[in-house]
Amino acid sequence: VYLPVNWNYRALSQWQASRLVNLLWNISFDGQPVGTYQQAFICRTVHDVAFDCSLNELEDEAFFQLIQAYMKDMGSFPAWFTEKNEFSYTANALAAGYIDEHSPLVDRLKQEVIADGYVSNLISIASKTDEPYIESIKAFSYLMQKYGLRYTIHFSHDLQYIRTIDDVFACRQGYCAELSCAFASWCLNQAIRVKLFFIPGHVYPFIELPSGALYPWDPTQMCHTEEYPDFTQSREELFAETDRNFEQVEKVSMERFQSHYAALQAGEPGYSVLDVAAVRKYLPSFNIHEGYRNSQTRAAQDRPIRFVAAP
Repeated sequence: VYLPVNWNYRALSQWQASRLVNLLWNISFDGQPVGTYQQAFICRTVHDVAFDCSLNELEDEAFFQLIQAYMKDMGSFPAWFTEKNEFSYTANALAAGYIDEHSPLVDRLKQEVIADGYVSNLISIASKTDEPYIESIKAFSYLMQKYGLRYTIHFSHDLQYIRTIDDVFACRQGYCAELSCAFASWCLNQAIRVKLFFIPGHVYPFIELPSGALYPWDPTQMCHTEEYPDFTQSREELFAETDRNFEQVEKVSMERFQSHYAALQAGEPGYSVLDVAAVRKYLPSFNIHEGYRNSQTRAAQDRPIRFVAAP
């Protein structure tokens, strides 16, 4: 029996941590109360994500057999059977919800990298050549180094906890999924076609260049840079050093991408690509950046608009 719950999704989207929820139903039959039903459970925050799940045959044999029967109709859905005869599937498409190309932070970062003189403009989509696209990626690399972003993992109970680009730059840290979503937020804001490449135990982005070439750039590799540049040195020396770090990440990313993409084309389990722009048609951003949360809090506190007669 599934009892109805009228969830306030706007309120739930503001939760930054999971909470214990107690639900109570008063059950009536023909207008007469017959009893109550109470259920307590942990309600997860929208930041908690389980990308990969497995189903063992012994846990639910009927459902397992149903999946086996219809496996051939799943098309490109990323699902497979493991060597232990477990059915595994991935919900990687949910990552699109944590990509926030409309966060005000993205525009502030664009203004900042231009004000620093690293680039004079960011035109990407207005160009038919590859260079402006790569310049935009270099600008993101510069900002990562300026803010000193480092790699840290973040879990909530037994699930991954994903922060958006606002929190990544505010906390100056993140892990592969968070860094990739932040990178994708930057790209989508400039209409750069970006995709997330999921491989076993890792995810990183790549973009499609006007020439048709695929260009990977793994922000996690930048976080592993031994030492970031001294931003008090001369502009010429600073830019040369940030560019060297960018090129090193570019080289490593391309080398690894070639082997990973070959595994994807060979149909190996655990390799999949998420086209964020395509998923946007069905899953918009969860809009959980700091500016959105503040605006919703103020909206709830403000008095409603009242229309009065003109004096």
